[in-house]
Amino acid sequence: MQLTVPHEGHEIVITAESPDIPRYDARSAGNACAPEEEYFFGDDSYRPSSRHRVVVKQHDTTLASCVLLAEGGCSGVHPRTAFVRGDTCFVAVGPFVCALQLPTLRLIWHARADTATCFGIYDATGYASIISHGELEIARLSYSGQLLWSASGRDIFSEGFELYEDHAEATDFGGTRYRFELETGRSQIVTG
Repeated sequence: MQLTVPHEGHEIVITAESPDIPRYDARSAGNACAPEEEYFFGDDSYRPSSRHRVVVKQHDTTLASCVLLAEGGCSGVHPRTAFVRGDTCFVAVGPFVCALQLPTLRLIWHARADTATCFGIYDATGYASIISHGELEIARLSYSGQLLWSASGRDIFSEGFELYEDHAEATDFGGTRYRFELETGRSQIVTG
């Protein structure tokens, strides 16, 4: 799948690619990207499980391109993979969230948001934060990449997620629904 995010006369296009595409190798003439355009998140001794290509275009002209690679749980591309705030594009890849400067796609920061994988990210503007819907944790990160809190439940958060003005609700595999206060991360079971 592909996600296109319009931004100030540009388009940011994010595409999921096979993590089996070889990484940059200085000894190879057939690289899929330049070394400065490849960002790997996690333990470099592991093979990536997720690979997202990010391209900034203006009309049909490519202005910048990079590849985001991550170890950990695999993630795809969908409407909650990324959002833009100001001149920064926030992207979830594997269990990580990263911030890319626009329009250059220079990496500003990256942070692990979940132990396994990140299902999606949400802009919590009232808290100047990113809320990560992870497989094992719901987390709040500042726009500068600081993990502010992280909370888990009884099982994986695979059955739904909703962001409200002052809280988030996530439902785990067993049907238990949790409410997380955005300010503190304090959680309570709503049903289950």
